[in-house]
This record gives sequence, structure tokens and C-alpha cells, in this order.
Amino acid sequence: MKYSLFPLIAYSVLINISSLTGIKAFRAQEEANQKDEPSFTIPEHLEGYNSNRYIIKGNAQDLETLVEKEGGIIHDVIGKGQFSVVEFENHNTAEKFRFSISSHDGIGLVDQDTPVYSFGSQVQEDRNSIRNLRSLQESTPWGINKIFEDENGRPNIPSKGYLPDVTHNICIIDSGYELDHPDLPNDASAADPYQRRSSNDDDYFGTDNCGHGSHIAGTILASDNNIGVIGVFPGAPAFIVKVFHSFSCSWTYRSGLSKAVEQCVKKGAKIISMSLGGPFNSNSEKKMFDQIYEDDGVLLIAASGNNGDSSFNYPASYESVISVAAIDSKHRIASFSQYNSQVDISAPGMNIRSTVRNTYKSYSGTSMATPHVSGVALLLWNKYPKCTNKEIRAAIEAGVDDLGPRGRDDYFGHGLLKYWKAAKYLDGRPCGAGESPTAVSPTPPSPSPPSYKNNFRLKLRTDNYGHETTWFIKNSNKDIVLQGGPYDDNRSYTERGSLPVGSYIFRIKDDDGICCDYGDGMYDMYVNGVKIHSGGSFEKKEIVEFDVKHDKYSMSTKDDDISKMNDDDITPTSPLPSTLPPTSKPSCDKFELNIRTDNYGDEVSWFLKDLDKGPVTSGGEYDSNSEYTVTECLTRGSYKLIIKDKIGDGICCQHGSGSLSQKRQDIQDRS
Repeated sequence: MKYSLFPLIAYSVLINISSLTGIKAFRAQEEANQKDEPSFTIPEHLEGYNSNRYIIKGNAQDLETLVEKEGGIIHDVIGKGQFSVVEFENHNTAEKFRFSISSHDGIGLVDQDTPVYSFGSQVQEDRNSIRNLRSLQESTPWGINKIFEDENGRPNIPSKGYLPDVTHNICIIDSGYELDHPDLPNDASAADPYQRRSSNDDDYFGTDNCGHGSHIAGTILASDNNIGVIGVFPGAPAFIVKVFHSFSCSWTYRSGLSKAVEQCVKKGAKIISMSLGGPFNSNSEKKMFDQIYEDDGVLLIAASGNNGDSSFNYPASYESVISVAAIDSKHRIASFSQYNSQVDISAPGMNIRSTVRNTYKSYSGTSMATPHVSGVALLLWNKYPKCTNKEIRAAIEAGVDDLGPRGRDDYFGHGLLKYWKAAKYLDGRPCGAGESPTAVSPTPPSPSPPSYKNNFRLKLRTDNYGHETTWFIKNSNKDIVLQGGPYDDNRSYTERGSLPVGSYIFRIKDDDGICCDYGDGMYDMYVNGVKIHSGGSFEKKEIVEFDVKHDKYSMSTKDDDISKMNDDDITPTSPLPSTLPPTSKPSCDKFELNIRTDNYGDEVSWFLKDLDKGPVTSGGEYDSNSEYTVTECLTRGSYKLIIKDKIGDGICCQHGSGSLSQKRQDIQDRS
């Protein structure tokens, strides 16, 4: 989620394409500050949540006077000193502070400090007290058996002699760790020094009020001791950070998660397991996770979420994080498991039995799937200690059983986690021998060039009957390559996917359209960052045919009278020309915009506006360190081009060598 609370850097260019009229006065620049996404609304169950809490770009020393002047406090400093967490008692004082920092260089509002949640639910409880725990015969949970299956489908659990010494440690961020549980190793330690104090302190790492964190830990490292259960890497040590403190494991601030991740890294952890998340994207958090993945060489793993739809949860949906979906024992995707273009891998997540306080319970959730991946990463990296985090990630994503559509898909990711396949992958590609291997599925489709990753975007708002809305995209072979729906009512979604060069058909279906009889639904389609179509008012179906040609596109729309057409009857037409014939448009001049993004391309957006007729075209949220060229035929008139960067640091030169240039016919302007 991107918020409307922080300032933008807006690069504005006035373009005059008229020899007959002069440059017209600029209209108010309100559009440069508009956002198309709602700000955060506090759920009623978040007791104690303060919406007047923000993450500010700038160090605490520079901010202290400004914050105190408006009656606020600085809670913490995160992101290696780049960001400060500030809080105010009410909206009015927060607004005054936001206004006061607008005139200070080097200080800017980045994010609202939104909540994150645990992703698990209890489905079964084994009611055994600590008194008779030791008489329980040890059993292997089905998920452990599943991920250790050999090539013949038989469980092959590693023997104690196979387990390596631990040189690459794991850190578990959750609700704590039941240090006294007889099936959990007693050498776990706190990554946060403040959580090592008395066991009577709520912050003490070695207790777990809600049991979620201990359940996660048990799947990763429960001891092989003839009682209870066994983990992926039995007896392995772990660092713990407690971020959920209540008995309900309700929520924590996103800044608290960022701080916890920093504590893990500072302690020396190389794997961080996070069975938690929330629907709100954080620019500061994304930058920090990217730096930790790229610069510190840490492997980040998180749950995809339990909404059962195609929405995104964070941190799982950041590129630097492995996003984990959940399956049941019959290899079916769990009904609650979120599916989207950022899902990397699937693992057992239904009825998973593990350690909880003084007993054992079975939980379901993507929270339960995540520690299977974390445990495999822990065992694999310590068996192959010369590997980098990227090489371990590549092995995990390549060493899978391909489920669902051939190759990677939005439900299962690359496929079902398999330890022995991942190990075999590394046996054939020794680490430290050169460039990191690239993860491929066992039966891969033709790979898309990296530049096409997530080059398609669909922004959709449903009407009062979201469950009626579905869509898909088919390629020229009639294969469905992307799809979505049904959805919840009156909600906004952003779907992303990767489309190589080729011809495609987009079809959206709803019995009576999504606008306007039963709500204000609508959708926008983007290819390579450029909006190619908007719709919502149609009957039964609407079809859009378009081509992807490197950084360009072409399309046509069929406003439907095809209610009797079967899906298999939809056949792409011949490739459409990249521009319409000259006779279909009045005389015009060619305008070209060239953009090279920096390390944070998703922060960049732009729009071109005719000062008489309104918006002409727009684009944004690009891949990082990528080049884009957009062409448009402009009739005579006056135009305004606005380039924006969400964080306010431009696209050059602090975080890369981004640049832009725009030209018309033989006139070129570089910036």
C-alpha cells in the first residue's frame, strides 16, 4: 500500500505543440499530489493502535525539536539510522507536524506506521498436560514427511549423523518461544538484548502467551527426543525476537517488525523467518529489506497471507523476500492461501501439529507453511555453507515438485518444497564457483526475459457483487497465462503478472458489468507502465486484444455482444499495428518519453496532461534499474508533463543512475 501522507518530488515540464498559440498558464498542480489508493483504516479489533504514528526520513537529532514542539515523541530509530518513528496524541498535532517538516530539507514523511498480524488459526488441540508429555511417543508431522520425500515419494528423514554444525543461524520473529517446553531446544536466545531480562517481563523472549511463535519454532527445530514431534532441523539453535505480546497474538507496528529484523541481522542471523504480515506496503521497510538481502546476504522468508484472494501482503510480496503459500496433504492449495505474482513456493500448511506452550496443537495457515521453508533453508545452507543467500534461494525454488500449471504460477509459486531435490540441485552446481545459479522449475516453460517481470498490471475495483467478477489473459496458443477472481465486494485490487513479447487477449466477465448499476466498480490495464485501457460498463463480458512488443504495445477493445461465445472460441487476431493508421487521427506530432529508473523504480510515476482537454496518458510503478520508452501522437496544443518520485529523492543519484529525457520530432529535452 502506498500512502497519501508523504510529500512527492514532482518534475514538471510544459510542452507546447502549437505555432499558433502561446504557452498557457499552468493550472493548479493538485493532480501532482493526488493518490488513487485509500489511506489506512483502523480495524476495530486493533486495541491501542494509534493512527497518528509515522515513519520519518531523517535522524532523531534533527527531528527532536520539531517533534517536541508539536507534543510528539520519537519512539525509535530504524533502517540503520535513516528513519525515525514518531507518534502524536491526535490528528491535529500530527497535521501541524507534517506541515512544519515540509520546509525542512532532508526530512520527509515516508509511511504511516501500519499494523502487521500473525497468519495462523487453531484447528485442533491435543489436551495433554506437561505431566504426561514425556510419555507421548514421538511422531513425525505429515508436513515434515512431505518435504523430505525422495524421488520415489517415500519419506527420507535425515539421520542425526547427517545434521551439520550450525554456522548460518536462523532468527524467528513472532510471539516468543516457550523455553521450558520439553520438545524445544533450550539454547535459543534473544536477538534483542532488552528481551533477555526477567521471565516475568512481557518482553521476555522465552515465554509465549499465544503459542504462535512456539508452534513456528517447533516445525523448524523441535528435538528428536522420542516425545512429541520432530522439526525440519531437530535441535538447531535459534535467535528469537518477540513482536506479538498479547494472548491473542493480535498485531504489532510495522516499525516494530523492521526493528526486529535489524536485531536479527545485528545478532548475525543469516535466515529470518516471518509468519506474519499485513496488506500495507511500506517504502522504508522495502528499502531496508532490499539492503539486508543484497548487502548483508540474509535470506528473508515470510507467509503470503490468509485472505484467500489475489491481494498482496507484506513483507512477503517484496522482491527480496521468499513468499510462501500453503497446501494440504493432497497437494491442493489451501482455500485461505493468498495467490499472486509474488508467491515463490508452497509448503504444507493445513493441520500442522507442533509445539505450543505446555502441549501440542494443530494449526492451519500460511504461517504454518513458512517454517517448513525456513527449516529447509537452515538445513540446506549449513550443509552447503559456501553458498550465498541467492544460491540457497535458487536451489529451494528449483528443487520442487511442480504443482498446478506448468512452471511457476501464482498459486503454488515454483512448486512444492522438497529438500532432497534442492540438495541435488546444489550438488550439480557447486557454490562459490562463480555466478549464482538461476532457479528453474523441473519442467520449465520458455523463460521470459527478466525485463518483462510484472510488466502487466490490472487495477480493479469491484462493485456490490465482487464474487461475480473474474478475468483471464490468454496467449496466442489459447493458454491462460494470468487470471483472477472472484473477489470481495467493494474492494480495490492490484494484480500483476509477466507477459513476454506476443499477442494476448484479456477477458473480464461479470453478469451485468461492474459499473454502474450496482456500485462504482472499474478497472485499468497497464502494460510496461503505460495505461492501455479503462473499463467497467459492459454486458456479460469485455475483451481487450493487445500486443506486447518490447517496450511498446497496441490494443483494441470489443465492447461485448459475445455473451454466447465460449472461452475456447476466443482466438487472437493478427498482430495489431503499433499505431493506428494516420487517417484515424488528426494531424499530430510524435512525442517520446525515455525513462531509466534507479534502484527503486516502483516509486516513479508520471502523467501527461493536455491543458485544455485533461489527462492524455500516464505510467508508473516500474521495475528497478530498467529502461522504458513511451511514444504518443500529440495534436497541437499546450501540455504538461509531471514526473513524480514517492519518497522524494528523485531518480538520480542517491540510489542509482536513473534519468529521463523527452523529445518531440527533432526537438529533444534531456533532464
